Amino acid sequence: MRVAEVFGEEFAADLEWLTSSAGNAAWSSVLHDQPIPAIDSRLDKTTTRRRIEFLRLQRSFQASAKEKFPDPEDWFWTRKLLEQSSDHWCAVESATDFPAGEVVMDLCCGAGADAIALAQRSSRVVACDIDATALQLATVNAAKHQVELDVRLQPAETLEIPKDVWVHIDPDRRPGGARATYQHAFTPAWDDVQRLISQCRGISIKVAPGTRFEGENYPPVVRFLSRQRSVRQQRWLWNTHRWPQDSIVVSAMGVNGWCHEVFSRSETDAAASHYEMHGRDSDPGLDRFIGDYDPGVRAAGVSALLAGRLGCTILFENGYLTGSEPIPHAMVRWFEVLEVMSLDRKKLAAYSRSMRAKSWELKSRGLEIDLDLLRKSMRVDPSSDFSFSLLCTRIQGKNRAVVAREVTKKVSLEPQSGIKPQSGIKPQSGSGDL
Repeated sequence: MRVAEVFGEEFAADLEWLTSSAGNAAWSSVLHDQPIPAIDSRLDKTTTRRRIEFLRLQRSFQASAKEKFPDPEDWFWTRKLLEQSSDHWCAVESATDFPAGEVVMDLCCGAGADAIALAQRSSRVVACDIDATALQLATVNAAKHQVELDVRLQPAETLEIPKDVWVHIDPDRRPGGARATYQHAFTPAWDDVQRLISQCRGISIKVAPGTRFEGENYPPVVRFLSRQRSVRQQRWLWNTHRWPQDSIVVSAMGVNGWCHEVFSRSETDAAASHYEMHGRDSDPGLDRFIGDYDPGVRAAGVSALLAGRLGCTILFENGYLTGSEPIPHAMVRWFEVLEVMSLDRKKLAAYSRSMRAKSWELKSRGLEIDLDLLRKSMRVDPSSDFSFSLLCTRIQGKNRAVVAREVTKKVSLEPQSGIKPQSGIKPQSGSGDL
C-alpha cells in the first residue's frame, strides 16, 4: 500500500525529504551541532520548522539508540518505541527463525526494528500497527535501510491471514499500564492470537523474559535471547522448523557470535522432578573453580541441566557452577577460587587492601545484598596490573564471599549445543568472552 494512501501527502513529502540529500545534510548538521544548511525557500515556514524540530528531537534519542543499534543515526523514534524495540542483534537473529525468501506479516510492528530485519531476508513484509506514529517511523526507518514495507494501519486482529504466510507479532504487554506476566493480559487478546496460530504457516511471538505461559496449547519451542549477559527477550514459536519441537532454546551473543543450547521438554520435566525429590537436600561444597553462566540459562530454568552437560556441580538451584577444572563454554565465565571468606563488609574491606587490586567485580547469586554499598568499601590500587572478582553466594547453607580471578577460555561455537572444550586455559586479569 502506498505511503500517501495510508498517511497522506504531507507525510509522504516529509519522508521524501528525510531520505533526500537535503534531508541527510540537515540531519548531519543537527547531529554534529552545526549550522543547518539553507532549506528550500519554496517551503512554508511551518513545514521547515516541523522538520527541523523533528530532527532535533531525534538527536536526543541517539545515546539510548546507540546501545541497541550499530547505526543509531539511521533510526527515528519516540522514547516509548525505542524502549520497547528489539535491539538490532536480537532482531536479526530471531528473523532467522523464519525461512528466507518468504512472505512475513509483522503485527504490532512498532518503529520497525523486527520488520526491517525480516525485510532484509524475506520476499515481502507486511508491517501492521494501530499506532500511526509508530507506523510512520517504521516507514522512515525502512527507507533509511533501503527496504520496503507494506504498511497497514489497522488492528492486528482485523487482518486476514493467508495460509501461506509467516507471522511475527510483538503484542502489547502493558495494555493497562502495568506489565502483563501471562499471555491472557496481552493486546491483541489471546483468543485472537490463537486464531493467528491456527491460520498461518508459522508464528514467532515476542514476549518479555519473565512472561510465563498459562493454559493449554503450550508453545512447541520457547526461546530466550541474551546479549551482553542480559536477557533481552523471550520467543514463543509455533510451526517453525529451525529448532526441535518441544524444546527450550537458550541463545547468547558473545564476542564470537551467537551460541545456542537446546534442551528437550522431557529433560527439563525430569530435572524438575528430580530436584523436587532430591535436590533440595543436596548442598555441595565449593571446588577449585566457580562458574557464572549466562542469565538466559537461569531465565529458561535449565541451570542444572547445563551443569550436567558440562560435568560439573551446581551449588544450589540457579546457583553458581563449581568444578575441579574450568570447562570452556561460551555461556560460562569461570573463576579460579583464591579465598572463601565470611560475608563481613569490614573484613572484606581489610582484605581488599592487602590484595592491591586494580579493580573489583562484584556479583551475587541467591543472596539479598547491597553490592553498591559493598563496592564502596573495597579498596583499589590504580597502579596494579591485577583485577579480581568477589562472588557472594550461599555455600553449604552459609553466606560466603568468594575471592576469585577470572580465567580466559577459547571456545568453538557450533549451533544447537555443539560447544567443544578447548585447551589453553590460563589466568588473566581482564573480562571474559561474554
